Order: sequence, then C-alpha cells, then structure tokens
Amino acid sequence: MPDSSTLMPYLFQAGLKENLSWATKVMVSNNGYEQKQRLRNAPRQSFAFSISVPRGEIAKLDTLLYGNRGGEFYMPVSSEARRLTGVTSAASPTILASTEFADFRVGSQVLIWNGPRDFEIATILSMTTTYIIADANISKVFPVTALVMPLRIAYLKSNPKRKFDGDNQNFSGNFLVKENIKLATAAAATQYKDFDVYLDQPLTVSSTAVDVYETRVDVLDYGTGVREQFTPHLKTKTKRSFGVQLDSQEDVWNFRLWLHRRAGKYLPFWMPTWECNFTLLSTGALTTQFLAVNDGQDLLSDGRNDLAIQTDAGWLLREIIDIVPSGNDLLVTLDSSIAIDASDITLISFMGRKRLTSDNANIVWDGNNTAHATVGITEVNDYVAHPSTTGEGNSFCPTKGLRVTQSVLEVLIKNPSDLRTTQSVMEVIHKGT
Repeated sequence: MPDSSTLMPYLFQAGLKENLSWATKVMVSNNGYEQKQRLRNAPRQSFAFSISVPRGEIAKLDTLLYGNRGGEFYMPVSSEARRLTGVTSAASPTILASTEFADFRVGSQVLIWNGPRDFEIATILSMTTTYIIADANISKVFPVTALVMPLRIAYLKSNPKRKFDGDNQNFSGNFLVKENIKLATAAAATQYKDFDVYLDQPLTVSSTAVDVYETRVDVLDYGTGVREQFTPHLKTKTKRSFGVQLDSQEDVWNFRLWLHRRAGKYLPFWMPTWECNFTLLSTGALTTQFLAVNDGQDLLSDGRNDLAIQTDAGWLLREIIDIVPSGNDLLVTLDSSIAIDASDITLISFMGRKRLTSDNANIVWDGNNTAHATVGITEVNDYVAHPSTTGEGNSFCPTKGLRVTQSVLEVLIKNPSDLRTTQSVMEVIHKGT
C-alpha cells in the first residue's frame, strides 16, 4: 500500500489520454454471425500523461522515480479535480466539494491538494453530491483555492521519461490503475428491439467520415486459368469511426457510463447512419408507406431492415416490411404508421446494430473539464435475441460449422482438380452453416 512518500504530487497536463480496456472473445461463424464472451468484468484503467515539474521539484521527482520505479504509487486523478466550496477545519472530517460527475469512491482515498508540498490524503467514509466525510478529521485548514480529487493506487506500465533542461523538467509515462470497478449503468432513454439507441449526432474525424465495407472473401485460384471467389458471410459489416466532443464534466461522465454499458465489444446498440439512404418522393400525410427514389435498395439492401426517420419533433424508428418497385421508384412499407406529414421529415437513414470495434476506448482530456474521443464502430446486424446475463443469444453453432468444414475438406482432398466439384462445395459454404 503506497503512502504520502510515494504520492505523485503533480497535476496532469492537457492532452492526458485516459484508456478503458475491456476483454471480449469474439467467435465468428462461417456465415459471419458473431457470438461474444466477456472475459473481463471491469475495465482496466490507465493514464498516458505528461507533467511539467518546476525546478524546485527536480530532486524530489528523481528520488521518487529511482526508489519506487516498480512499486505502487498514489496517483491523483487531476482530470476530475474539484475546487473546495468551503475551507476545511482541523476539527472536522468534512470536505466541502462537489462529487457529482466524478469517480470518487467510498472506501478509497481522496487528495486535498494545495501544491506539490501542501496536501493531505484521506479515506472516504461516506459522501453526498456536495461533500465528503473522511474517516478522520482533516489535519489543517485548506483554502477554497485547494483542489479535491480521487486518488488511485497505480503502477507505471513502462519506463517513464524525465526530460531536464537545467531549469525545468518534463515527466511522461503511463500509469495503470490497480483498483478497477464496473460502474453501474442504466438503459438508454430510447430503446429499439430491446437495445439502446445512440442518437447523438456524431462528428467527423479529421473532417471526414471513412466507411470500410468488410466481408469474408474466399478465393479459389489454382493459377492455371479460371478464378472464382465466394462470400460465405451473409451480410457486409460496415466500419466507421466518429468523433465525440465532451464540453463539461457531465458530458464526460455520461460518455464514460455509455462506454461501461457497452463493455467494449460486448453489448451492441442501434445507431442511424446519419446519411440520406432514402430520398423521399411522397407528399402529404404518411402512414405505413412512402415512395422513394430507386437507388437499388430493393435488391442490394438485404439485412438492412430498420430505419431511423428524423423529423422536426425527433426520431421515428421503424422496421422495413417490404421494398418493391413502383414504376421507376420504390414503395417502402413499414411495420407501423409514422403518422406524419412528409414535409416534416428531414432525413431517412438506415439504422444498424453496432458494436465497438475495439475493447479499448480513449478519452483525451483537453483541459478546463473538457475532453474528446474517437469511437470506432462495426455494424454487425446479426443478433437474434436480447442478451441475457450469461451471454448473447446469437444464432451461432460452431460445431455445425466445423462439420461442414470437415466435409468440404474431404471432398477437396479427393477431387483437388475438379473445378465443378469445388464450386458446388463452396456454394454450400456460401449458404451458411
């Protein structure tokens, strides 16, 4: 257990990268459907940081790093620091500060910081949104200019670097937090088919939105002539990264809760493409049908069965029942009436079931309680049941896929040069398991 001698008593600079890391095993069937297993209940938390340390602290930092490089540190989470709302008293355990939208934890430590040599470590006995009760009286009076912040036990993940120019020094490294928890989360306000819906407008990354259309392609090519390829996956998986700007403590906290609810790649959610996937032609009052420009959606949109319709009053979420030609246009039939005038519709987008592409999520702190993030998502569209506490009821049967694969190999081994036989076998695979 660290103590005040192994406290890193300096504040993180803007650009701090907070990482939350889950672990999910994704098993993909021959037809592309996924089943996932959560391997880590609580995410690991780490902080890649840079700290400017004044000249008067040079000897202290050098001693701390030399003597405790591989040991435990007390690491202040200064990105979540709050100012005292009232001075402390040497005769009271009360710390007057807001704990809302910050990761203060009962039983963990808190730091009152008025400078790198003027601080106090306390243990949180209880708290409300406006004050903290420590397990002992605070030892001195701290002014309202002092900061209050969560304190974590952490290790240095890799060798830190200290740059020294004679007057100032910069210290950079990466702390891995030892005390990891799973934050309690609630379902999103908007639900569709038993899953959360993400309706915040995404931002572009570097002024662009890049989509990657991913599927498995099996190529049959002996190099002697005819070449064939097959796509056993039933649906294309689109991938995109979007940006999130977090302009307040509350924004950062709500985004953190959203990430915890996703648990990395594990739990899917719905999200519109935010593109005009159907150009509306209908006018007047609409119910369960509308006319749209024919862009081939009737033939090439298999698996895209859900729509997000943006209106002046909000979003309408509907399932597509049918898309058929109507002259040169398309007639789209929905599962229920939208009961709205066509002039009130601003956007009709496909809505897909997504998951996070990676188990790692980063929050970059920009200073002044603001941050930003880049979120990578993969559209899977293959879930057939709501996730239970033990798993996600996906249509995935690895043993069936294995039997098909074994039979395919047996045929190919017996007839390695028979292109017709190989084609017919590959077509069996293409139909899925």
